Amino acid sequence: MKKVEILSSRRVYDGFYKVDELQLRHTLFQGGWSPVLTREQYGRFEPVVVVVIYDPKRLTTLLVEQLRIGPLCHVERDEDAWLIEPVAGHADEGETLEDACRREAREETGVNIEQLEYVGMFYPTPGGGRERLFVFGGKADLGRVADHGGHRLENEDIRLHVWSFEKARRMLVEGRLQVASTWIGLGWLVFQKWPMLEKERGEGG
Repeated sequence: MKKVEILSSRRVYDGFYKVDELQLRHTLFQGGWSPVLTREQYGRFEPVVVVVIYDPKRLTTLLVEQLRIGPLCHVERDEDAWLIEPVAGHADEGETLEDACRREAREETGVNIEQLEYVGMFYPTPGGGRERLFVFGGKADLGRVADHGGHRLENEDIRLHVWSFEKARRMLVEGRLQVASTWIGLGWLVFQKWPMLEKERGEGG
């Protein structure tokens, strides 16, 4: 049996993100137990929702572009720290994942989600990050989308991008995206959802 013993847990940083230092040991594949290990566990416990917003009639998807702090230690040009992603955010306490999806979509883009479809969950940084990202597809009318969005009280400065499914597919194939949730979300959209939509169109017409 696979087992873990957490011998101690101590919070070493308590800001927007939390960092805990753990002392632990675990069972080994070849039998017995590991030595006592010191590991850091970081991030927030609240679930994160990722909303892949798409318009099935226009075959378009809505993405957001904003400054991300993480890449600043890697990029040579400031502009490369602005990344393109699906809508995403932490669920508030007592809020369902579906309600969080609809709220984040309204706050970041002004778009109302008509229908949600659960896609899956993934750990973005399982080596130490505690965050879980829950991916949903969000059906919406993207006929009229503003150029900019974001929650002013949270100092969000967002540019909105409406891409065709074909552009999203091309960006994936050419390896031009840098965010895991963008890869996963658009991968689902263009390689799973798009063929289903085309099949429904063929059967209906």
